[in-house]
Amino acid sequence: MPPQVGERPKPVAGSPIRRYPQHPSRLWKRLYYDGWQDDHFLFEKLVYYQPNGLHPIDLGDELHDHRFRVIHKLGYGGSSTVWLCRDQSKDRPVYVAVKIFHAGFAETECRELLMFKVKDEGTDDQEHYLCLPKERFISESPNGTHLCLVFPVLGPTVDQAASIFEEEQNSSSILRTISRSIIEALAILHRRGICHADFRPANILLGLQSLDGLPEEQVLAQLGEPEEEIIHIREDSLPTPDIPYAPKYLVYPVDFHDTSPSFILPRAVVIDFGQAVEAAAEKAPPGIPANYAAPEVILQGSGGQEMDLWSLACTLYEVRVGQQLFDVPQLIGVDERDYEEEISTVLGKPGHGRSDREVAREIGKRAFGDDMTLEKEQWAEMLAGLLRYEPDERLKAQDLLNNAWFGRDS
Repeated sequence: MPPQVGERPKPVAGSPIRRYPQHPSRLWKRLYYDGWQDDHFLFEKLVYYQPNGLHPIDLGDELHDHRFRVIHKLGYGGSSTVWLCRDQSKDRPVYVAVKIFHAGFAETECRELLMFKVKDEGTDDQEHYLCLPKERFISESPNGTHLCLVFPVLGPTVDQAASIFEEEQNSSSILRTISRSIIEALAILHRRGICHADFRPANILLGLQSLDGLPEEQVLAQLGEPEEEIIHIREDSLPTPDIPYAPKYLVYPVDFHDTSPSFILPRAVVIDFGQAVEAAAEKAPPGIPANYAAPEVILQGSGGQEMDLWSLACTLYEVRVGQQLFDVPQLIGVDERDYEEEISTVLGKPGHGRSDREVAREIGKRAFGDDMTLEKEQWAEMLAGLLRYEPDERLKAQDLLNNAWFGRDS
C-alpha cells in the first residue's frame, strides 16, 4: 500500500535515492492520489494545498464555532472549494453551501460581497435568479485565514440540462423555461448596471428542491454518498516533515446525473460574481474562457455589458445542445488568429460578416443538422442577434424576453 499523509515507511533497499522538497511551499509536490491521470478534472489541484492556499477540509469537519458540519462536496474552482453543510444551530435539519476561499483572499477583494449592494438596492425578485451570500465568516487552517461565504444549496450547471431532462416528455419546454430564466437573470444584472464578465454555464446553476427538513440519510440518498480518493505521500531517505496543509483525501463532487430529474428545478440561478464590475465605473477583466469570450475581450483586452450578451448566446446554445458552440484551441494562452478563425466559421470574417439569417442558418446546422423546424429557426435567429461583431449591435437581454421563441407552446 502506498503511504498515506503523515506515514513514514522505510526506504526500499537498493532503490534510487531521490530528494523531495522540504520547504512548506513545495511539500505539495510529494502528494499524489491513485488515478490522477483519469480523474484530475474532478478535483482541485494539489498545488493549491500549501501555505496561503486552500483550506484542507475532511468530511465531518465543523466550521464557524461548530455551527456548520461538512457532509458532502458541491464543487471547486481556482480560488475556492464549495461544501454542502448542515447548519447545526437549527432545531430542524437545515442545509447550506459554504464557499471557502484560499487564505489571504481579503473581503475587500471579494466582488461577491459587493453584490450585497445589489441585493439591498434591488426591488425585483433577484434572489430567485442571483445566488447572493446569506452571511460570511472567517475560518483558520494550517494554510492561513480563509473568508467563507454561506449560500443556498443549488443543483448542477446548466450545461447538464439537456442530458438531465432528455427523457422527460416535455424536455423542449423545460429547456425553454431554463433559457428564459438565464436571460431574466442577466437582464436583472444589467438593469442594476452590473457586468458579470464571466457569464457561462459553469457559473449558472439549476435550482434544487429544498433539502431542509430532510434527515441527512435521505439527503445523501438523493445526492449520493460522498466518495473519497486518498492522498498519498512520496517518501525519500530523509525524515519526512509533517504535511498539515492538505486534507487526508479528496472528495468527489456531487454527480447530479445520479439524482432524479424531479429533484432538480428547471430554473437557472447565476453564481460567482468574482469578476463582476459596475459597467459605468470600470471595464471588465479578460478572465472569461475564450469559447465564451466576445471579440472585444480577446482582441482588445476588456469589455462592458455587451460581452455578457455574446456569452449569453454561447450559454443558450450549450443549454439546448449540450455542446459548446465554439472550440477555440487553447494550449498556453489564446492565439488571436485561432480565435478569429474559429468564430468566423459561424459569423464570417469581420467587415465581411454574414447576415443574421446566414448566421442563424449556420447555428441551426451545427445544432440540428438538417432537422430544422420553425421553432428551431426562431431559436437560432435569437442567438444570431447576440453574436454580432459590433458590441452595440447585439440584442439586449431585456428585449430578448419578448422574443418570438418564448411565445411558442412547443
